[in-house]
Amino acid sequence: MLLKALEKTGGNKTEAAKLLNISFRSMRYRLEKHGIE
Repeated sequence: MLLKALEKTGGNKTEAAKLLNISFRSMRYRLEKHGIE
């Protein structure tokens, strides 16, 4: 789910977070938790 959102936004984490209706901080936490940069 995170990766698909990042693909759609061309790697833009802020836009990906908006797509998923979560905060940017939440997005960063989830990426770090799963070892995705």
